[in-house]
Amino acid sequence: MKKVAIIEIGGSHTENIHSLVFLLRKQQCSIHLICNESLWKLFPDASVFDGHLLVPDSFTATSQITTFLKIRSFLKSNLIEAAIFGTTEITIIRNLIFFLPKKCIYTGIVHNAEKLESGSTMKNIIFRRVKKFIVLSNYLYENASCLSQYQVASLLPIYFPKPSGNIALNNSKNQLIITIPGSVENVRRDYIPFFKALKNYAFNEHILFVLLGKFDKEKEVAIANELESVGVWKNAFVLFNGFLDYDTFHSYIAKSACIMPLLKLENDSFYGDYRVSGSINLGLGYQLPFIMPENYQHNKDSNAYSIYYKNYQELFDLLFNKSDSLHSALNRIKLGYKDAWFNDTEKVSKQLAEFVFKS
Repeated sequence: MKKVAIIEIGGSHTENIHSLVFLLRKQQCSIHLICNESLWKLFPDASVFDGHLLVPDSFTATSQITTFLKIRSFLKSNLIEAAIFGTTEITIIRNLIFFLPKKCIYTGIVHNAEKLESGSTMKNIIFRRVKKFIVLSNYLYENASCLSQYQVASLLPIYFPKPSGNIALNNSKNQLIITIPGSVENVRRDYIPFFKALKNYAFNEHILFVLLGKFDKEKEVAIANELESVGVWKNAFVLFNGFLDYDTFHSYIAKSACIMPLLKLENDSFYGDYRVSGSINLGLGYQLPFIMPENYQHNKDSNAYSIYYKNYQELFDLLFNKSDSLHSALNRIKLGYKDAWFNDTEKVSKQLAEFVFKS
């Protein structure tokens, strides 16, 4: 049985860990986890790991070195053959590189593929140990695979354990639940233009928007002020002021009719040719339709499962005035998922394991 360690320190991308566990287990791998203490509680079934090492959520200079030595010892004592970094392009991984055992095979998940193209840290430091990289969509892979100095593969982190709990929504049976996953931050999504446009429409009780992520009103003051100004429309939103546990988050996704990532209509400096929204992989994992701006049609992972709009007038016309055609389109998209290539999990898992253990 081959032994692999997943290392997620300084990041919080549990969706990658869930998918790696699911796929590598299919190939009979023994899986160990090294992660921050706060992340450990986000795994509903810890028995999927054959061993684990928890590290602090924050470090001093001294405790960082101590932790790195513990990680080195953990990898050696458990005879780990391959290790995968869940978040590679961060400072703490750069520092850890110098303490890693040489005999282990390292693969790094890169969330911003631009780092492979232009990041000096990636080329000059991390590449000392990490010779292979994974990007989180096939679209990004097409952009990153031309970088001949690296071995690059793609992974869709779309394989999630089913939530064990349930959530109660005060919604009527004919209410359409539209979920916007992720922390409520202006830099990532178009909340303010969305709220400004929404005020021009009469309240519609058949629509419920779930902002599925932490909303820090003191930090995101502009969003908070704009939301206050929507009047009666506030009744159409479900909001959260703290981080959500696994079961709550995924229970809301499971109840959704569709995912609306609310990506920027124009000049998106966060998502684009080098970074993909995690909302897309969530939707693919739960086989849900997307409602997205038309400037994201180039993403080949999601375009077969998406309804597009060019502006908010077109979006709200679709939601409020064309409910029959909208429901028909959503149902057609859901049926289309049955032929998705990623349903062949045996093939996907075999390809992943071969890449991770290839020296």
